[in-house]
Order: sequence, then structure tokens, then C-alpha cells
Amino acid sequence: MLQQGTGNSTAIEVTTEQQEILLESSDQLLNSEYSRNGGDLIITAADGVTQTILSGYFLNPQPLTSPSGAILFPETVTQLLVNNEPVEVAGPAGSLRIPDLLGDPIGTVDGIGAEANVRAKGLDGVYRKLQEGDPIYRNDVIETLGKSFADIRLVDDTSLQLGKETKLILDEYHYDPIAEEGNFATTVVNGFFRYASGKIGKFDHGGGNHAMIKTPTAVMGIRGSETEGIVEKNGDTSFIHRSGILQVSDARGRGTITLTEPGLATTVTITGGSPTPAFTAPDSLLSRFSDSLPDAPAFVVAAREEDHPEEGEGEGEGEEGEEGEGEEGKGEEGEEGEEGEEGESEEEEAEEKAAEESEEQAGESDEVVEDQIKEKDTAEEESIEEEVAAEEEAAAKAAEEEAAAKAAEEEAAAKAAEEEAAAKAAEEAAAAKAAEETAAAKAAEETAAKAAQEATAKAAQEAAAKAAQEAAARAAQEAAAARVEAARVAELSIPPRITITADNVQEQAGEAVFTATLSKMFIKEVSWEYQTFSGTAEAGSDYLDVAGQIVIPAGQITTQFTIPIIDDLIGEYGEAFSVQFQNPTNQATLTATNITITIEDNDPKQLQVLNEGELNDSFTTATVVERAAFKIAPNLDVGDTTLPWVSINGLLNPGTDWDYFKLDLQSGETVYLDIDYGYDQGLSVDTYLLFYDENQSVLLENDDYSYGTGGSGSVHPYDSYISWTVQSTGAYYVVVKPLNQGRTGDYVLNVSIRPTESSTGLIDPIALDLDEDGIELTTVDSNNLFEMTPDGSMVPSNWLSADDGFLVLDQNQNGEIDDVTELFSEYFQPGIKTGIGALATLDENSDGVIDANDQQFSQLKIWQDHNQDGVSGEGELASIAEYGITQIGLSVEQNSSVIEESLLLSTGQAIKEDGSTINFSEVALAVKKIEGDTSTEGMNFSYQVSEFTEFDQQVSEVGVDTQTQNVPADKKSLEPPLSDGFSVYNDLNGELPLVKDEELI
Repeated sequence: MLQQGTGNSTAIEVTTEQQEILLESSDQLLNSEYSRNGGDLIITAADGVTQTILSGYFLNPQPLTSPSGAILFPETVTQLLVNNEPVEVAGPAGSLRIPDLLGDPIGTVDGIGAEANVRAKGLDGVYRKLQEGDPIYRNDVIETLGKSFADIRLVDDTSLQLGKETKLILDEYHYDPIAEEGNFATTVVNGFFRYASGKIGKFDHGGGNHAMIKTPTAVMGIRGSETEGIVEKNGDTSFIHRSGILQVSDARGRGTITLTEPGLATTVTITGGSPTPAFTAPDSLLSRFSDSLPDAPAFVVAAREEDHPEEGEGEGEGEEGEEGEGEEGKGEEGEEGEEGEEGESEEEEAEEKAAEESEEQAGESDEVVEDQIKEKDTAEEESIEEEVAAEEEAAAKAAEEEAAAKAAEEEAAAKAAEEEAAAKAAEEAAAAKAAEETAAAKAAEETAAKAAQEATAKAAQEAAAKAAQEAAARAAQEAAAARVEAARVAELSIPPRITITADNVQEQAGEAVFTATLSKMFIKEVSWEYQTFSGTAEAGSDYLDVAGQIVIPAGQITTQFTIPIIDDLIGEYGEAFSVQFQNPTNQATLTATNITITIEDNDPKQLQVLNEGELNDSFTTATVVERAAFKIAPNLDVGDTTLPWVSINGLLNPGTDWDYFKLDLQSGETVYLDIDYGYDQGLSVDTYLLFYDENQSVLLENDDYSYGTGGSGSVHPYDSYISWTVQSTGAYYVVVKPLNQGRTGDYVLNVSIRPTESSTGLIDPIALDLDEDGIELTTVDSNNLFEMTPDGSMVPSNWLSADDGFLVLDQNQNGEIDDVTELFSEYFQPGIKTGIGALATLDENSDGVIDANDQQFSQLKIWQDHNQDGVSGEGELASIAEYGITQIGLSVEQNSSVIEESLLLSTGQAIKEDGSTINFSEVALAVKKIEGDTSTEGMNFSYQVSEFTEFDQQVSEVGVDTQTQNVPADKKSLEPPLSDGFSVYNDLNGELPLVKDEELI
């Protein structure tokens, strides 16, 4: 079976190898609409849109089944078609019915509900709205809509009633009263129904069934029966026995169960398997039938009374019909003979029934004769007389057979009377013998009675005493149990205390786990609210800021909840946040309203390791510590975890070995110095730590040589750090001097800088290595004034080369990259610390990659600044799709490579549609404070003419309107003599002093 689909349509090719076709569900099988298109079967779901097309079905019809076992056979599917193959009809256009195609009526609509919304579809494919008295045909599909019902009376007085929302198919019907032949079959697709056999139920069917009712899950064979049934919407089928014999199996004829007693029921479920064992129909099932089915028709009720009349009340007759004579007659006083009135009544009923049937047969024969006489001409009278004679002879023979049967019946009755008399004599003999035995036993019984009375009295006393003891013990136990239960209920009703615990969490763990526990079980639900608050750890970069409600259901005592932790690449070494709890319900109390969680960083410290082979023992040969290196994690050892820092591994040799290190500091910055033992040599060495200015004057020293490095780092109470705030920008020196002249030792020098607002800083956007030769940086040209801070106070000192590109997001969608807020850096959003942290905000489904599953992925662009001017000009912006990028990973490796004055912080990968990769990096670009205010947006310049004729030409060249005296706002620099002619400029708020030309550059 081949299957393919487009949109709301699925096509399945039907092959000859299949035995049956499995549909997706019972709902599709039973509640869909079936139609035909050529050789294809089209199954339209209840939504009216979804279709399944079985290609070639009518070339190889097969049963349709559901996964749970419901089944519709091909003939049923054909009957359910809403549009049979079109039939060509000769006659006027618009003819709706083809009577010859429908055949002869097999019955009529005997009754219909108040809503009168019943319809039938015959073999002509036309729907007929049924009214009382309308004909019914074989193969009709009859359907009641809404709360309508229908009574169908077939020509043999078989009754079929349909309840509300019922659909069935009249598969088969045959009735021949002359040959005494007949059968009936129907398929009930869904709904309620009641069936009562008519005359075909009284014919001799050789012990077999005369009627069959099929459903999607069951088959029921019927012998002279009356039954009620329901087919649920999912195919489940239930039958209730009313009379006769019912044989029920599953839809494939397996697992037959027979119902013979009125009121018993069985069910065949959609899940498959044999019918359930017979059970007494519950009131709930009976009420469903009474609510959904009309009362039985009058002709059915009359047939019941005829088949089961009340016991006879008239006088019995003897063999010759005279009262009181014969063994079966009545006595002189009107009392019944040995057989009584019941036997006589049964004989009379049998004789009357035989007479009625004989009269009916004779009447039917007369009608046939009369019809034949009317249809034939006088030349055929002799033949008719012969036929009549033959019929009379047959009637006489039937009368003889009836008389013989009556004689046999009377003989059997006489034999039964003899057997009854013999049995009575045997009974009297047995009674006499029993009387003798009773008399013999009576004496023994009286002898034992007295002893028994005495024993019984004693036993009764003992039993009463024991029962009293047991009752007392049981009452005591019940009272104790009641007290325990009362105490338990009372205890459970006391509000509990809520205790919440959590351990510190590793940054890479992904989530912090909190456990809430009640002090005791409680009969009510307990809930409370929670909210996260930032500490040294910040929401959005270290953890997700969340708020909500925690619930412990009644009867439970503990629960857990989590808060997501963000694994970044910044060495924070133990940042913390808090979770606050409030508003517990149902009078519960919180043992603590706040928990502080420490995120234990998994990022290793970064060290700048110096080569001791270099000559660094003088001011002129001092080792330079680049400012770019201070974009590394803070150091706990210097006493301030917010500062950028550098650790230097050094070695002091015996003698006069001093180590010199050069720092470039800016005015107002504070330097922090701390020295610890190193761990390569493991030898202690005491040191001086000195700090010099560029004139080689000592500004600061740690001469507490008695402790020096102290052997235990800065945690030693006497080994604190030293600090100095510089007053001017320039070069400064740190000198490490040994005190132990005769020994070698190593050390770790920790250096930190606290910057000022005007300090040169580092801002870390994300750059892509487009030419696969590594990230390349250049020194910024003075014309590159790209705003590296939201306030425009910083411009770049280094810039990305033209063959690499920035990853950007045009947040205001103006087609340009306006400032640093559209690069992925710490300025992308409030609370962001790094470029990779900014990119992570786009990961909507938290899968660790940015791709088409994230809404803003398609809006990402790459900016290649070909002319290095800091302006996203024409041809410099392109979507990442144009570069073939389909995914950007958030997993990166740390780096600390210095390029120019900047630093590569980390490296990750983007994946292209062909499977190849592009490396990207967080680049900590060096920036500087802009000198002067270059912003002229929204300003108009006015000028005073000193020597107009000398710069008239220059005024025209820059676009000055000599009538309005306005200079275009995009002119940031003016050359003399034009600049000499301007004394003031105007903004939207009035006149302000003119900024000199050199300050505008």
C-alpha cells in the first residue's frame, strides 16, 4: 500500500496483495463521509476538509478497518456512498428518482417523530425526506437527524425502530408467504434501534437464524426474537434480549455468546475480543433506551399478546367435547380432572390456532383463485378448476394430518396421566414407610431432647458470655481506633511549616534545585509565591529572572522546583543571587523567606606568564603589561572582585635580581598590587614590592619584609594588598625586590586597575573570520567615529579589517547600523555583560544554537566595513543567508590573544548550509573617549560676514544658503576663512557658543 499526501489530502494506492485496508482511527472509519470518484473511494473526515483517497478501491474492494478492530465490509461501504456512480435516465431533464432501480417496496414508514427529520437514500443515489406512509425499499440507507425517530413496518409485520441520531442500511429482505420463506439483514452504523420479528420469525428455518443485524464490531443472529441495541459513535455495540434466541459474535464471527433470557445483555467493544459474558442490563442502560427509542408500535404489542396469551379461564372439553366426560373433562362439581383447566386450555388454544391458520390458508387460496380468474379468459376455466381441486385436495390432506396430530396429542396426554398415577402410588408408599421411621425416631428424639436442652442451655450461657467479652473487646478497639482517627484528622488539619533548602550550584549544572518540605502532612493544598533577585550574580547573564507559585497538593509533603543557571565564560568565582518567598496559603508558615544561592564558577583563572629569560631587571628593559590584558576575570586575592586583573608568574634568582614591569595608566585610575608565593619552585622568598612613576620616583612600597609573601597568599592578615591612584597619564613601574639574597624563589604578582569614566576601555562585539585567516584588526583612522557606547562618548581605537565582518542586528530596522547597541556586545541590552551573552538572548528555545527555530535568526546580518569609516554604507550589509550560514553555536572556547590594543576573548563556530564552518570571536575592541563634541544633528549654523567676498566661493561649495544663512547639519568641519565667519550656531533651543573647528574634528 503506497501512501503520499499534500495539504489536507492523503492518497493511498490499493493493491491486490492486501486483505483489508487499515484507516487511522475509529472516528475516521465510522464518522466520515464516503463518496466515489471513478474507481477511487474518497473518505472525508467530519471536519469537512481532511480527505483520504483510496486509489483503485472499487477495482479491488476490501474491508475497511480501524486500529481497534472495527470493520466495514465493501458492501456496507458501497451503501454508505453519498454519490453512487451516475445513472443515465431516459426522460425529462431533472428527474430525481428511478423507480425501477429502487425495486418493489418492502415496507412503509409506520410512524415518525415530532421533528420529522428522517431521510433515506436508495440505489438511485437520491435522498428522500420520509413522511408517515412513505414506501421503504431494499438497500435503503435510513438516517434520523437530531432527536427524530422512525418506525418501519415491513410487509410481514417485522418492526424496525430507529432512535435519535441513528443510521442503518436495509441489506436484505425476502418474504414469500406461500412458500413460507423469508429472511432479513441490516447493518447499523450507529445509534439506537429496536427489532421485532414478524411472520418470517414463525417460519421453519431448520433451527437456523432468520434475521441478522451487523455493526462495525458485532454480528447478531436472530431466531423468532425481539431485541434492542445501541452502536456508540466509536463502534462499541450493546444488545438487550427481549424474546427468542440471540447469537452474538464479534464482527468477524468469532467468540459467539447466546442470549435466551429476557433482560440479559452483552457488549462488544471497539478494543476487540469476544462479546462480554451475559449480564443483567442495568437501569442506566435501560433508561438510555427508553429515552432514545419510541414506544413499541401497536401491531407489535398485539403480536406479543397473541403469542403469549394469559392462562385459559373457560371450561375444559372431553374427548368428544362434552362437559364432565372423559378423563380430561371436569367433575360434576365443576372441579378440574387430573389434567385440569390448564391442559384443556392449551388444547383449545392449539385447536383454535390450527383453525385460524387453516382459515387463513383457505382465504389466501381463494384470493389467489379469484385473482387468476380475473386475469385469464374463459378458455382457461377448466385449468383453473383443476388447480382449485388440487388445492382443495391439499387442504383435505392438511386436515387429515391435523386430526392425526390431535390424536397423537391426546394419546400422549393419556400416557402422562397413567405415569402420574403410578408416581402418586409410589409417593404414598414412601410416605407410609417414612411415617414408621418417624415414629421409631420420635422416641429417641424425645430421649435426647432433654439432654440436648440441658447442653444447649449451658452452651448458650457460655456463648453469651464469650459474645459479651468479644463485643466489649471489639467496642474498646473501635473506640480506640475512633480516637486515633480523630487525633489523626485533628493533626492533619493543623497548618504546617514550610522549609525550603537548596545547595550552591556549579555554573555548568544548568539549574539550581530547590526542595520544599512540609513539617507534617496537611489535608489542604499549600502554595506560596517566589521571586528571584540579583546580588553579585545578575539576572539575564548569570541566571534567568523568574517568578511564580509553588504548590504542594493535599496529602503530599514535599516537592522540588528549579531556577535556570546560565553558563558563561566570565570568571566570576562565586557570584550569588537570592530567592524570596511570600504569601503562603491556608495558614501555612515559611521557616525562611529568603535563600541565597552561590553560583560556583567553572571558568579557570587566566594568567599572563612571563618569560624569565628576558632581561627585565631595569627600567629600560621592563616587561610591558598590555592594557588589553586587563579585560580578564577579576581576582579575589586583591580584595575587590569587580576589577579587571592580571596575574604574573615570576622567578627571583640569588643575588641582586630585581624584576621590573611597566604599566600604562591614565589619570585618575587606581592600581592594586599584591604578591603571593609561586608554586613552581615551592620555595619561600621575602620581597619588597615597590611602585614608581615615569620619573623613577618611588610612590608606594610594601616594606613589611618580615612577612613578605608570607607563604600563605593574601589571606594572611599581615599580607594585604597596596594601592595607588595616579594623578597623570603616563608610564608607571612595578618592581619586585628579593630580601633573601642567597636563595631562589618564585612568586605570583597580581595587578588590578580600577578605571575611571574617561579611561580607555574594551567593548566586545562578535566578529566573523570570513576569509578564514584569523580575526584581523587595524588601527582606527580619525574619520571612523562609530559610536561604541550608547551615549556616543566612545569611539574605536581598533577596528575590524575589511575582509572580516561584524555580526549585527538592525534593531530599529532603518537599514543602517547606527551604534554599538546593534552589535552583539555588553550594550546590546541592559544587564548583558558579553557579546556571547547578548547573542544568547536570541535563543528562544534554549537549545544552545541560534537557527531558523529562533524568530530573529532571519534578521541577523553581517557588516563588512570595506572602507573602514565606521558607517554601514551601500553594499556593506548582507543577511547571513547570503553567506550560507544556517546555525550559530553558543558554545565557545576561551581565548586571551592580544591584537593591537585589543583582545580576543573567545572563539566559536557558525555552520553553513554545505556543512562547512566559519569561526567567530568575541573581540574586546579598544575604545577611547571622543575629543570634543562631533554631533551636529538637529543644528543649524548661522554666521556673521566679516569679509564675504573672500569666502563666498567656499560657502557655496559646502552648501551654505546665503539668503537664510544656514549651513547643512552634516558638515562637521569647516576650513578657513569660512570658519572665521561663524560666531554662533543655533540648535532647536536657541543660540549657543560656536565650537571651534579643531574641536569638531
